[in-house]
Amino acid sequence: MAIPLLKSVVAETSNLVTTTGDVNAELGNEVTTINTALTSFKSIITSVETILPDIQKVSIGIGKLNNDMHPVVLKIESTSAVSEENSASAEEIAASTEEMKNSAGSVASTAQSLTNSAIHLTEEINKFKL
Repeated sequence: MAIPLLKSVVAETSNLVTTTGDVNAELGNEVTTINTALTSFKSIITSVETILPDIQKVSIGIGKLNNDMHPVVLKIESTSAVSEENSASAEEIAASTEEMKNSAGSVASTAQSLTNSAIHLTEEINKFKL
């Protein structure tokens, strides 16, 4: 009875040794994977540390650009106001021109009427000449 028990213990011990070897191999693979991940994270951290000053420079540049744009925006607004005034003046000039055109037509009509009256008056005066 002791021999089968010993054989069973030896078989279990052999299985345990084999399983432990498999687990050690898997742990070795996991350690390799973890080391690769750590190396990747270190590379990412280094890249972020390298790019951070550039990001800060871009941020400062954007702030400066924003500040420099303010006077330009004010000048554009001023130019827009002047353009609106010029447009209004042009409309007034166009209206005045139309009025002058109408007045010129009236003056021409009156001048024609005066010419006709002068001709008629001259004809009437000629009747009284001796």
